[in-house]
Amino acid sequence: MATHAFTPPPTPASRPRLRDWLLSSFWVADAMLLAMLTFFFVVGDMRPWETTGLLVAIVVLAALWIGRLVIEHRHGANGARDLESRSARERRGF
Repeated sequence: MATHAFTPPPTPASRPRLRDWLLSSFWVADAMLLAMLTFFFVVGDMRPWETTGLLVAIVVLAALWIGRLVIEHRHGANGARDLESRSARERRGF
């Protein structure tokens, strides 16, 4: 009989929090929606200036996306400065 190593259940701290998951999902959906709207605008199937509500939605989504990128860049949220990842890179040799 083969013995398998017992792995303990994940602790609450190691599980992704629902808030983080929802926020990440929102940003992915935002990017996909902006890409879709841009595609239809370029193809010429949609004219956002003819519908005020759609134009406002596009501007708000784009402003949210750009604001998020600026905040992440300003706070260095790219993970390159993370001490754990730095020590892991040093341990691997690069």
